[in-house]
Amino acid sequence: MREFSITIDDHQQPMRVGPAGEIAQEASRYTSEISMVTEDRRLNARDIFVWMQLRSKAGDVLDFEVTGPDEDKAAESFSAYLKDQLTRA
Repeated sequence: MREFSITIDDHQQPMRVGPAGEIAQEASRYTSEISMVTEDRRLNARDIFVWMQLRSKAGDVLDFEVTGPDEDKAAESFSAYLKDQLTRA
């Protein structure tokens, strides 16, 4: 299992259908399971509704777990993709 976190910056706009779908699609590129982890839930990163319902603000930290045969590649690539999508101005 691999873990990573993303910190939301202060320029992030509310999630729209297009970007939410793109993020879910990116997560689907990997065989490994990619989950957003909260205190009491594990959310499937492939689910567009997870991203559409995301109510994050600047400074929030999103935690992820990646488990599966390509977890190293999936964690590295998906975390880089999310950093680009969720922390850009």
